[in-house]
Amino acid sequence: MESAEEWDRCLGWTFELISEDPVRRERARGRLRVTQDRRSKALYAFNEVWRDEELSAADQAGGRYIAERGRTLPDALWEFIPAESYADWGGLKYVLLYLEWEARYPDEWIASAKSWGTKHGQLHDLARAVPYLATELIDQLVDLICLAVRREHRCEDEGYAVLARVVGGLRLRRLLLEIADDRRHSACAR
Repeated sequence: MESAEEWDRCLGWTFELISEDPVRRERARGRLRVTQDRRSKALYAFNEVWRDEELSAADQAGGRYIAERGRTLPDALWEFIPAESYADWGGLKYVLLYLEWEARYPDEWIASAKSWGTKHGQLHDLARAVPYLATELIDQLVDLICLAVRREHRCEDEGYAVLARVVGGLRLRRLLLEIADDRRHSACAR
């Protein structure tokens, strides 16, 4: 997918995955299951055609598979984007959505679209892209880092430490100190 409009057309509905309304989240997870099923069927069809048919038929089936992959998470995020192009990439907000979904609703994320490799890769790609990102995107990364720090540690979370070191800044340090103070006060109250 090239343009932000294409990303929104294919994946705009995924923002319901982080809705505070559990009914809306469940409906979105149902739609995600449908898109993942369609992707799996397209991959199966591609493999069958590749084995049994000519190259042009395999190219068509491969194109269908790639199109279906672009309509579901985490598969749509599986492309290489140079760090200097991240800020203009239409998929960036879906990377942030994917990571926020894992941070806010980890059980739903695991049940529906867990990919530790995608999480790992995207956190490291974001860290490489920080010098090219606008202030409002850096603010979103700060919020995402704080979400991850506030919750229980999860697989591949070391990527947030890498990201935090690159993001830096007074705002992030202040928020991390507040989180640490809150934890100390909670521990003392027990």
